[in-house]
Amino acid sequence: MQDIIDRLQAELGERRTPPPAFEIGTTIGAGRRAVRRRRLAVTTAGLALALVAGGTLWSATGPLGEQGRDRSVPVAAAAGVRTDDLHPTSDLPADFPVGYDARTGDLLVQRDWTVVDRVNEPITGSALDADSRIVASAALAVRNGDQDTWVLVYKSGTEDDGSSASQSGDGVADPEASTVFPDLDTWVAYQADLLFTGSTDQLVAFDDDGRLAARYGVRLVRQGGPLPFLADGVPVRLRVGSEQVWGVAHRADDLTLLAVESDYPAADERGTMAGFVEYLRTGR
Repeated sequence: MQDIIDRLQAELGERRTPPPAFEIGTTIGAGRRAVRRRRLAVTTAGLALALVAGGTLWSATGPLGEQGRDRSVPVAAAAGVRTDDLHPTSDLPADFPVGYDARTGDLLVQRDWTVVDRVNEPITGSALDADSRIVASAALAVRNGDQDTWVLVYKSGTEDDGSSASQSGDGVADPEASTVFPDLDTWVAYQADLLFTGSTDQLVAFDDDGRLAARYGVRLVRQGGPLPFLADGVPVRLRVGSEQVWGVAHRADDLTLLAVESDYPAADERGTMAGFVEYLRTGR
């Protein structure tokens, strides 16, 4: 419990957001590490609820480089999913199974992965900065056995850049997105906000009346009153995918800061808002 107080005091004292990829060490269910650990990350503009496996939300250029292709076997896909522009490869890593071939511009999918859903050109045409824009993009939900991974990849170039060879690629792959977001479109919208605003990784945020509003499939189950002993932080109970999350939110200027408490409730107990407030007050 002291950890949640320390985090809030540090963040509020400096009146800034936590650094990108700040990891809350024990996020959901302290007793579930042996089963399946999911973590929350706090990033720009307050609340970050990017649930990821192993504490890492993959973002890389490396997997989007030139890769060996295998045209002998078509890319497997669910019924109705377009695959005519997809090419199988054996060179992409398991944690980033979709990428662009930097030489040809082809969209590659790692062998043994099945495409179950896709969004075509979701962010193509958007400006990354004054000098470059996104010239191609794709979002794919892919599956290998019981592992689902959602991937957003894109290529960027200058306004007069017409050659795929000189374009750079980037993207993000999330192996837990399907347990958090209701569908691929919602996840893509979330990732687009992160990419283009740089300041809205907020799945919940305070409105003008002091109420928390949820976004991107997060459900606000309960919001308590301000806690004077936690700098008027507000206790909250959230439903993120299939997980229940308890935490303390605080408004700092136009930001919503959140500290998640993973040690409440105990594994054999059901949490209540009154019990959570008492836990925050006493540590028991």
